[in-house]
Amino acid sequence: MAEGDNGDVSVEYKQSGRLPDFLQSVNLKYVKLGFHYLITHLLTLFLIPIIVVIINEAAQ
Repeated sequence: MAEGDNGDVSVEYKQSGRLPDFLQSVNLKYVKLGFHYLITHLLTLFLIPIIVVIINEAAQ
């Protein structure tokens, strides 16, 4: 941290130009597994409220 001429404090931050390599850090097997879980349970998550509404309407 350095103090400027007018009394303000400035902070210098040096960032390396490289981003992390996400292809090496994330195992594709787990990405595919998570996507499979999402798709399979998405159908269930959409069907349960629809079935509840249909049963509720039929009971009236």
